Amino acid sequence: MRKFVVILLLMNIICIRLLIAQNPILTDRVSIKLSDVSVNKALDVLSLKTGYYFSYDAQILTSENKITLDENNEQLKQILEKIFSEKINLVVIKNHIIISKLNADSTPFSNTVSDSMIQIKGKIIDVKTKKPIPYASIGILNSASGTVSNQNGEFSFRFPARYQDSTIYIFNLGYKNYETRVQNFHNKLNIIELNQEYVSIEEVIIRNADPKQILLNAILNIKNNYTQNPIILSAFYRESVKKNKHLFSYSEALLKIYKTPYRGTLRNDQIKIEKSRKIVNTGNNDSISIKLKDGLYSSLNLDFIRNPISFFDENYMLYYNYRLIDIVSFNNSTAYVISFEQKKTVKTPLYKGKIYINNKNFAVIASEFEYNLKTADKNLNFVAKKSRKLIVKPLSTKYFINYKKINGKYIFNHVRAELDFKVRKKRSPFSAKYSTSFETVVMDYKTNNINHFEKKVRLKRNQIFIDNKYEYDIAFWGSDNFISPEKSITEALKEIRTKINASE
Repeated sequence: MRKFVVILLLMNIICIRLLIAQNPILTDRVSIKLSDVSVNKALDVLSLKTGYYFSYDAQILTSENKITLDENNEQLKQILEKIFSEKINLVVIKNHIIISKLNADSTPFSNTVSDSMIQIKGKIIDVKTKKPIPYASIGILNSASGTVSNQNGEFSFRFPARYQDSTIYIFNLGYKNYETRVQNFHNKLNIIELNQEYVSIEEVIIRNADPKQILLNAILNIKNNYTQNPIILSAFYRESVKKNKHLFSYSEALLKIYKTPYRGTLRNDQIKIEKSRKIVNTGNNDSISIKLKDGLYSSLNLDFIRNPISFFDENYMLYYNYRLIDIVSFNNSTAYVISFEQKKTVKTPLYKGKIYINNKNFAVIASEFEYNLKTADKNLNFVAKKSRKLIVKPLSTKYFINYKKINGKYIFNHVRAELDFKVRKKRSPFSAKYSTSFETVVMDYKTNNINHFEKKVRLKRNQIFIDNKYEYDIAFWGSDNFISPEKSITEALKEIRTKINASE
């Protein structure tokens, strides 16, 4: 039976210290002969021979070179050291072996902040319901620096100490803006409560407004509302793959993005990876590999102001039904809420969702939408599957994007995609549910001395990000901002870190 291994998300970690001392498997004798294979392949063969699963942090791999083994009756520990070409920590927990670098100066997914930086953490909730508010914008007043809250409403925001006397602002659709001084944040998780703001507008105004005309006005005003010059964005990107809600892989990166103007141009957006890291797992007889394809550029392609999607394209509006359903507050202003869905007579799969448009300047500030899977093709563009013997059936595809106003112009700010699907082998009645997601948030930008990236440092399109080579950075994020992982991911990464720490 083929298995897909997750890094011990459901294991009890209370007895880790006790189990470390009881690891006779590491001195067991194993014979193995392999020629010119990857590390994953070598570990798969060892899994078959020993019945143990292997998990490792990507920092112990400094290259993607192939390895050759010809070992006869050798201890498992020595074989693993030859595979990774160095001394390593090995922790045995039940039928799993956790591999990490020996005497590492830092552990995976730890973060440091220099003395010249300030870090604040918080959780944003609704004042009445106490429910978390996801994707709220957080920043420094009169500054381009900022971040967003995650799905649990949590955020971590770093900024230079020179802003210690500044004001932090927080805003989200449908809520009153929140402002407070930096000094009001404590050295712990701060709870920020936002009040819903109801726009008191007579129903007749909404009823008489034409939603399609509002969309046409938004398209007409793109040149006035969005930057018409190239800019460089500093952004954070992350992607994950889960099987049956268990984390299989997690990758993240700091990016520089050459963002082309919001006007006619033949030049495409470009990406340069500043630094990246990942945690991956390998397991016994694992032949199903699900990975995100071109997630980095896909996040930019979802910028439908720059790359029009059918519901925001004048040529395709006749295929949709549009309704003006509400007017909400947003960042000390108000916005139309327009719903859209394809007409029942249209058989080609299109989208349904909501789009938020400023009711004064007709700028699109956000949209949430999903693909109509009732008539959709069975292939997902964002998923690469290695075996043709697999059948992939999409279950849901959800997208979210918003824009931020800086110095009078709106720029691409935050995008998130969530894809759920089932995978099964042909002629097999059994299937597994997989969930993938990718997310990009802009942390800063610059408008002066803008040049496109040289070809040698530019990320190629159609790449699988998790397969990229990179050098591991011990001080990883340093003073840079990132999106706080959701609770489920945080727990998974904490479990990994705990297990690796236990061996040091």
